[in-house]
Amino acid sequence: SRIIDWPLPEGRLLLLELIEHATRPEFVYRHRWQVGDLVIYDNRATMHRARPFEDTKYPRELRRVRRWIFRTRPPPRPPVRRSGWLDSPNRP
Repeated sequence: SRIIDWPLPEGRLLLLELIEHATRPEFVYRHRWQVGDLVIYDNRATMHRARPFEDTKYPRELRRVRRWIFRTRPPPRPPVRRSGWLDSPNRP
């Protein structure tokens, strides 16, 4: 690992400091799996480290999600604009 345009020793030292900070206990989430659990995370801003597990006994289903939209009701319709001309009694 390195930081582009940084001297190698200084870049590695900074990366080590950042990793030590990011992996402090108050920033770490560990999940204890139960039947029916679903975990979703944003891989763009997540550091993750897997622990050994029996993949033949506990299969994982990994999917790449591009975009999800959750709606509880349809989006509101834009208001109808009236020009006044259609409602005018003087209309031809």
